[in-house]
Amino acid sequence: MTSPLTTVVSFGADITKPSCLETRSVGSLLNDIRGGAWREPVERVRLLPMDSREQQQAKRELPYCTWAGEFSRRSKNGLLRHSGLAGVDLDDLDDARCVRVIQRAVADPFCAAAFRSVRFTGVRLLFRIPPCTAKTHDLLFPQVAQHVQEIYGEKADPTGSDVSRASFISYDRNLWIRGDAELLPVSLPPACGRVHTDISGCHSLCALPVSGTLDSRPAYRLGALWAWSSLKEDGYVYTHGTLLRLGLACAVLAEKWGVSLNGTIIDDAFDGWWQTHQRRGHRLRSSRGEYLDELKIIAKDVVTKPWFRGAANHWSQWTHHPAFPVEGTPEDRLRFVIREHCDVAGREFFLSSRDVALVAKVSSYSYGARLLRRLLKRGFIALDKRRNRKRSRYQALHFRLVT
Repeated sequence: MTSPLTTVVSFGADITKPSCLETRSVGSLLNDIRGGAWREPVERVRLLPMDSREQQQAKRELPYCTWAGEFSRRSKNGLLRHSGLAGVDLDDLDDARCVRVIQRAVADPFCAAAFRSVRFTGVRLLFRIPPCTAKTHDLLFPQVAQHVQEIYGEKADPTGSDVSRASFISYDRNLWIRGDAELLPVSLPPACGRVHTDISGCHSLCALPVSGTLDSRPAYRLGALWAWSSLKEDGYVYTHGTLLRLGLACAVLAEKWGVSLNGTIIDDAFDGWWQTHQRRGHRLRSSRGEYLDELKIIAKDVVTKPWFRGAANHWSQWTHHPAFPVEGTPEDRLRFVIREHCDVAGREFFLSSRDVALVAKVSSYSYGARLLRRLLKRGFIALDKRRNRKRSRYQALHFRLVT
């Protein structure tokens, strides 16, 4: 499972300039908060009279970050890529309550970090949730708040439901981090939106759930895509082959997202597969439970194959390279990944806009397609039109590295 510390978020030096943003990794920000990179201005805030105008002004002069993701502009519509984190603020706590909250965070497998707030009168908690859209983040936050109420006995600040909420940096040398935090078991909203009927290889169907027009439950979409209509002579629909392919796609999806197959991916994918068959009036020979059990067995068997991890991480492996430009632009990241891949595999390669979205860490498949067009226009890569003639727009296309 990918550590939440490696994901990137937006960082701003001036709260009054929502478009002036940099990109920082979560791990680097937390280490700077613990190491005292902003100790002097934070301690000045803490020395000023509580809730005074001077304290409020000094606080607003601090840098800030958006724990929920990377933004082109600090607004809900500016979300480029969700980080898979939900920030929770617990305010107006005395020292004893702050200590108790952090102690419970240490024992909470879903909490990725806990530290004292800017004014030292509260605690900020970071929880792992499925990466999602701005709207879905808003819908999921009450479940995060409920978890905090039940486990920590404190009420979460409701402003955390805003995916673009600015969080002022702090200083806490006792900041606590769990690099292998688990996904908080939240219920995603029902799937919505148009379902594509074209199908490509599972390597190009998998990318993080992101903002924009994409379905908020990509696993559900995936299941719907594999609900084929080929019928046997007796009128029943073929199912075994599609379940095999769906199980492989679920395993690849979980690997690329860095989440466990024990989560909601298989259930969501199966719901998409089953409900699409029901909606089309297909005849199925076995029961819902039997098909679901078969899909679970297939998906869990796939991950044990010696070839699986290499195939699933065919492109994303380069994002773990020590020199990967985490804090660079999406184009910088894509150029780096292509160069590294071509150094190993040769100058010709297949790449889809979906995998571009994954490795460049951008918001949508269409954004990934725009990045590819930009590299084509600038002569960094070239498209082999002859070899791509019979390929659909949902499939990976054949490129050649030029420069």
